[in-house]
Amino acid sequence: MSIIRFSGKPHFRLFVHPDQTVVARADGRFVMRNLVGDWKTPYRTDTEWHCRLMDALQGGASFAGIRDAIRPLLDEEQTTQALEQINDLFVGEVVVVKLAPQGSGPLVALAPHGVAYTPQFAPVADAEKLALSRFAMLRREGGRVLLETALKPYHLLSETPEADALLGRFLRGVRVSEVLSQWPAPAREPLRDLLALLKHDGILLAADQASPGRRDEGAALAQWDVHDLWMHGASRLGYTQMGYGEFGGVFPNIGRSEPEPAVRPAWDGETTELARPDMEKLYAEDRPFAAVQDERRTLRTYDEQHPISAEQLGHFLYRSCRILFRKQVPVVSSRSDTPGKAVLDLAWRPYPCGGAGYELETYLSVDRCAGLDSGFYHYDAARHCLVKLRERNAEMDRALRIAFMATGLQARPQVVLHIAARFRRVTWKYRAVAYSGILRNTGVLYQTFYLVATAMGIAPCGLGAGDIELFRKMTGLDPVVEGSVGDFGLGSLPADYRAQSRETWFT
Repeated sequence: MSIIRFSGKPHFRLFVHPDQTVVARADGRFVMRNLVGDWKTPYRTDTEWHCRLMDALQGGASFAGIRDAIRPLLDEEQTTQALEQINDLFVGEVVVVKLAPQGSGPLVALAPHGVAYTPQFAPVADAEKLALSRFAMLRREGGRVLLETALKPYHLLSETPEADALLGRFLRGVRVSEVLSQWPAPAREPLRDLLALLKHDGILLAADQASPGRRDEGAALAQWDVHDLWMHGASRLGYTQMGYGEFGGVFPNIGRSEPEPAVRPAWDGETTELARPDMEKLYAEDRPFAAVQDERRTLRTYDEQHPISAEQLGHFLYRSCRILFRKQVPVVSSRSDTPGKAVLDLAWRPYPCGGAGYELETYLSVDRCAGLDSGFYHYDAARHCLVKLRERNAEMDRALRIAFMATGLQARPQVVLHIAARFRRVTWKYRAVAYSGILRNTGVLYQTFYLVATAMGIAPCGLGAGDIELFRKMTGLDPVVEGSVGDFGLGSLPADYRAQSRETWFT
């Protein structure tokens, strides 16, 4: 099935997508010009029905109107095929469906997300009270109100102030009869169809009068937090508002701003040179990878008589996140609204990173480390040194307590690594996937930390909790420019480590 289901409802009309321009070329092809450049459609301009189809779409027409326009020129099978081509245009984000009651302009537009969609309608009774699902979002976009959900491959855009008010009424819940009574009679059945569509798709839900705010979500949805589901849907094709041409590494900021340098500007402060391992010796004598991978584990106990040493910390940071080499590469925007070229500065490190952005920085709360004063540091990966940002204080103590809680109150890490992201290193290049990509990169760095620590005989522990605001206070950084995205605990191996059995391992 497809959007042809709208064909029996003449108040749902088809228009060319606002991001598209239809251009007829001399070579007998239509060209759709959009934000990501030009692409040729399979439609020829040398047949009358194709011309009628494209003309109708540009002016807005119902399925019935389009059928009536082309039916005299085609047989029944050809007419059906032509209507299916309209569905392809919807999936390709070339057309949108708008609710336009008789005698009225469009009220809302239903814009696709680049995947097939079949509209269905649930019964809507006048006495029914409907409210927005907690997974629906109502927000402003370019001076219009946008309604979207993490669960369906389309979004709604209001076309009038009255439509803005209509969508806003469902924030608290309202009876269908109360909504419809505020509109002229010709608009009521079209609006009922819109509510029926949104109800079927879970954007509007029946509000429980006895317990305001309760929603019938089902067992699967009930266990999702709103922001988790939104991130899941928004960072994958299908449910994200970004279409195929706008999704991923499209370099949307070329011509708008310069990319951030690959290497973070050095902090001012007292520096401590770190020990470097003999890599040639490690190549020849380090533990086999298979043994390291098999023995990797999370450790939440330490040898407090012999804490981790500054030499071990230096070797660990060198092996896991130093800068290997630096290179500049040319890049080109794939969008027609931001055409241009730029040079992207890259600095590779020992772990893989999406797009080689290497946006992650390592800060350290050092609690107990032989040969290194307690305090808060930044690891300068270019110089392989620590820069002391501040002496130990109440904020650092709080960061250590949070790390202790993240271990399940089992151990206070001797050193906590705070992983921060320089967000513009990623957002300058990517749309829709920037933050989810940063979290993937953070996970890769976690695994690198685990493997290096295991190879070195250090106790590693990935931490699942951190405090964005506390990190801001400790660094003075704007959290939307450079903010914490992960934390990792280190310490010396417990004295009885080798005697412990696998059954005592937690992860």
